Amino acid sequence: MAVMSVWLGAPATANESDTPGLVPVEIIGTAGERRSLAVQIGTEATIRDLAPGQYTVRAFLPSGEVPTTCTFVEEGEAPPRVVLRPATSAHEWLGWETFLGDVAPAERYDDVTDRTTAPLWMRMWQLDHSTPTSTWRAFGWPPSHLESDLRIWKITLPLVVDEPQILQIGGPDLRWRSVVLPPGPPGTSARLTLRLGPSEGRDGLSIQVGTEDRRFDGLLRYLGGSDQASLGPLAEEVGHLAEQLLHEKTANIFGAVVGAHVLLVLGEFPRMHDWTHNLADWFPNVSDGAILHASRLLREHPDGSWTEIRNQLLEASHRPSPVLTESVNLLHRGLQLISRRRKKDSKVEAAMARTEALAAALDPTATFTTFTGIDPNHPDPLAPTGAPTDDIDVQWLPEAETHLSTALPLLATTSRGDDPLPTPTDAIVRAVVRAREAEDGSWLVTSSGDSTVLDSRHEAESLAVALAKELGPSRLFIERDDGSTTRFEEFGPR
Repeated sequence: MAVMSVWLGAPATANESDTPGLVPVEIIGTAGERRSLAVQIGTEATIRDLAPGQYTVRAFLPSGEVPTTCTFVEEGEAPPRVVLRPATSAHEWLGWETFLGDVAPAERYDDVTDRTTAPLWMRMWQLDHSTPTSTWRAFGWPPSHLESDLRIWKITLPLVVDEPQILQIGGPDLRWRSVVLPPGPPGTSARLTLRLGPSEGRDGLSIQVGTEDRRFDGLLRYLGGSDQASLGPLAEEVGHLAEQLLHEKTANIFGAVVGAHVLLVLGEFPRMHDWTHNLADWFPNVSDGAILHASRLLREHPDGSWTEIRNQLLEASHRPSPVLTESVNLLHRGLQLISRRRKKDSKVEAAMARTEALAAALDPTATFTTFTGIDPNHPDPLAPTGAPTDDIDVQWLPEAETHLSTALPLLATTSRGDDPLPTPTDAIVRAVVRAREAEDGSWLVTSSGDSTVLDSRHEAESLAVALAKELGPSRLFIERDDGSTTRFEEFGPR
């Protein structure tokens, strides 16, 4: 019998965890022999006991890319070394995002990635523990880092232990949306990749979220896409990894959520032990735990667990928005099943109403829960566009003529907290001038904390334009009373 080694190249990355991820690899012989295995990124695997002959070797990357090569093995000869490399990234700092499929590879980067010219604003939200219900409140922009070539924006944000956060983002022609960020161990962070283009996401905006831990970062792409069948070759190795992640829930709650999702997809219920129950009970701010426990009971013990399934789903509906889109889908389907079994259950009906409101505003293509609405507490598919009338805690993406690598927040942020960091010299900071119609037909013009009430749109727009020119570089917003933008313009320095 013959031997072959397979080496899977690692993507070019910067400041990433050294923890390797797993990728399914398939080996196909001309005689019909097939082998499936999981290969760690950046490592070499040895395949033994192969019949002599020609083989096709291919890897199924989370990006959807399938690097493929052919080789010939002979008994008694030195084993060939098959090298499978992912596509080259346009920038080293986008290596991991290219590997995951969040960003186009270098050979197609300029063709599909346009320079982002539309201004985007962001606001962070955390849970408000002063209220009895799970409500969100805006807070000052946290110390973070931005890397951009003005086509792709990569933001690294610190995570909070044992509870999610929300990033809200919008723009002149973009409906406001919220992205749920996972909890994480102390000192860890999430990576957000923003891309604006005519074919990307809702309203042209694509938002991808990644974590520092490669053990499950790639798995999230398999789980979140249509390629869940690719988990098949990973089943043996991933089942053990998922069990370990679920067991280590107190060290990394989000890792446990990912592990439970994987075991649910694989149907590996014995590997879950009673840990999904603990996942539901020990982390009241993470609704995914209760959803996963109920979903596990639905599949493993559907006949004798309806009361507990109902209670877990009701509990989840009162908790903060789930971290993963698939958790929202599981919650919605589970409540539908309960409502068909228990007619006129007022609590289930109320939970259904809350969940359907979220589902209606949900971006079904996103791995991490992403939904439109005026704020995270009010999901709504008809969210406003434009900029918030209250600039408190709003961070605008900075502008520049060339590559940006800078700390956030910038001076352009108005914050309730500490003074923001100084603005880097290569970033353009713009004042914001806004003219907005009031319900009584009057108009309010605001800039730099000052405001003026005028009787007509013509007067308001004339004053706003004059102020925008005077304060340049600046951004001008003319808005209806519902917050939608009817005119947007940028002005350069005087």
